[in-house]
Amino acid sequence: GDLVIYPIAVRSKMDFYRNAYTLSNLMGQGSEGQEILRKALPTPLRISPMPGDMILICAQRPHAAEGFPLGTRTSLQSFIT
Repeated sequence: GDLVIYPIAVRSKMDFYRNAYTLSNLMGQGSEGQEILRKALPTPLRISPMPGDMILICAQRPHAAEGFPLGTRTSLQSFIT
């Protein structure tokens, strides 16, 4: 499955406060909150990884891994500072 990344940036406290209701839905996994996010966020960037690919992302941006039909997905998460 693809990796989707929503190209948003919160550059200030005011950006966060202006969008607090929408951004608060990032904390849950309920279908209602997910629907609010899909309507409010811009079209996501789509990455189709191949076996052996390494993808580095800013994990502060909303992102998701879509389902896949066969096999096992193996992933590793780490923080780079």
